[in-house]
Amino acid sequence: MKAIILVRVSTVRQEFEEQKFRLIEDAKKKGYKKRDLIVVENEESALKLNFEQREGIIQTKELIEADNTINAVFVWELSRLARNQTEGHLLKDYFFRNKIQFYCSNPEIVLFNDSVTAPNQTGDITF
Repeated sequence: MKAIILVRVSTVRQEFEEQKFRLIEDAKKKGYKKRDLIVVENEESALKLNFEQREGIIQTKELIEADNTINAVFVWELSRLARNQTEGHLLKDYFFRNKIQFYCSNPEIVLFNDSVTAPNQTGDITF
């Protein structure tokens, strides 16, 4: 199986490499091999663009729809995925429909149970 490492920074002060390194390490701890990780990295503002306009989200969805071996997405923190509750829940529903596990590192969130058939109670509430 494969996983997407979704790295987004919105300012030049934020670092791609640190996020990417830590997310790759998290994915390896979950059993993914480095060769099975697809890094999607963008510098874009989640405040200026809605999630349907953000290249990182567009690319992530395109990869998921093109490759049925992708079964997880890793992000550093929830704000790297979405900046408001509505967009976050739309993406959560997208992941659930497509049986994509979602891992957030900071705070640690695992969104679904292992078989991605139901929300992980703690992860769902935290999300």
